[in-house]
Amino acid sequence: MIQKEVAIKMNYKNNPKKNRLNLFIETTSNYEIKFHVSKNVFFPKPKVNSSVVNIIPKRNIKIDIELFEKFTKEIFNFKRKRLSNTLKIDNKFKTEISESLLKKRAEDLKTSELLNIFNKYYICQ
Repeated sequence: MIQKEVAIKMNYKNNPKKNRLNLFIETTSNYEIKFHVSKNVFFPKPKVNSSVVNIIPKRNIKIDIELFEKFTKEIFNFKRKRLSNTLKIDNKFKTEISESLLKKRAEDLKTSELLNIFNKYYICQ
């Protein structure tokens, strides 16, 4: 059980904007909100509503989680900036990734595009 707002933020299925939390959840696990719990059913009554969620880890993740965490921290630290301004880009990386992707913001990219950029970024370094 977690805070309802966090559960909604973690939900990657209905969220068009990416954030670091829902990108991690989508990449590493299967996530589902089971149901919401009103704050009125508790005593003493908390200030927030809750949600019961189901998180099942994926078995065969083919990425380095520590590098992925570093990468997501870097690109979502300034999520309103373009990727070309947040990543330390060299010429080799620019040839690997299309210019149109580098002009987008991290929150506007699809998960597959972010994983593609992640893989190419750490190969080029």
